[in-house]
Formats: sequence, structure tokens, C-alpha cells
Amino acid sequence: MALSVTVIAGLIVAGIGLRGMSQADHNAEAIYEENPKPTAVLASAQGSFDDELFNLAIMNVTGTAAGTEQARQEALAAADLIATGLKGYVDLGLAPEQEEPVARLQDGLAAFAKVRDGQLIPAAAAGNTAAFARAYTNNAVPLVDQVNDALDALSAFEQASAARAAHDTHAGYVSSRLLMLSAVAVGTGLAALLG
Repeated sequence: MALSVTVIAGLIVAGIGLRGMSQADHNAEAIYEENPKPTAVLASAQGSFDDELFNLAIMNVTGTAAGTEQARQEALAAADLIATGLKGYVDLGLAPEQEEPVARLQDGLAAFAKVRDGQLIPAAAAGNTAAFARAYTNNAVPLVDQVNDALDALSAFEQASAARAAHDTHAGYVSSRLLMLSAVAVGTGLAALLG
């Protein structure tokens, strides 16, 4: 009888251990899928936006038609990378807390594209540094701030989400370990009593 109780306790411990390992695997996968991937996409989008802004500024001061055109093409290529990155971020799935910052980001990027295409690029292409500076200061800067604020809000969400996922993984590990140790103690105690 003691052997039967020990075997049953061993099976219970094994089952609890497998359940705990499965839960830890699921949580680890969730941490990767739900945190580093979106964080990398956001960082890439931020870098592309910075590249777009840099190339628009270069376009304004390059002084040659070829340099202006090259900077324009690079700015537009960076804008395409932002759009691709944002689509990739949205395709990963949004929690309700992400929807508002994503909407602000999309609105800010769309409005910035209108200012870029309608004011900044034409002013830079014409060599009108004063018009470029005026358009950038009066119309682009608030949109740049909106885009950066939305990216910051999404990054903060990802950080908080990663912390929650890490906490849940640790809690699952502790719970499974406690259940396993309890099953071993109860099984050992029963085996000793039955003896």
C-alpha cells in the first residue's frame, strides 16, 4: 500500500511539474511575442521617424538639386518604413489601452505627411529656407510632438506589459513549486503512515 501511495504521489508531482513547465513555457512565449517584438517594432518606427526628420532638414540645407532630391527620397523611404512598422505593430494585436495612442500616432503621421508634402518639401526644393523654417516651426513641430508622445505612450505600455508578464511567470513558477513540494510531503507522509 505504501508503494501505491508513493507511486500516486509521484504521478501527482509529475503532473503538477508538467503543468507548471507548460505554464512557464506559455508565459515565456507570451513575454517574447507580446513584449520584445512590439518594442523592437516601436524602436524601429521611432528611428525611421527620426531619419525622416533628419533627411527633411538635410534637404533644406543641401544646396544642390541632386542633394535635395536624394534627401527627399530618403525622407520618403523613411516614411514608408514607419508605415510598414506601424502596420506590423497593429498586426501583432492591440490591447484596449493601445488603441488610443495608436490612433494618435496614425493621425499625427497622416497630418505630418500633409505638412511634409505640401509645405516642407516644396519649400526645401525651392531653396526657401525661411518658408521651410516657418512651416516646420508652426505646423510640423506640434505633429512631431504628437507622434513622439504616442510612441512614448506605446513604449511605456510595452514596458508595463513586460513587467506584468514577468511577474505572472514568476508567480506561476512559485505556485507550481509549492504544489509539487506539498504533494511530495503529503505522499511521503502517507507512505510513512501506511508503512
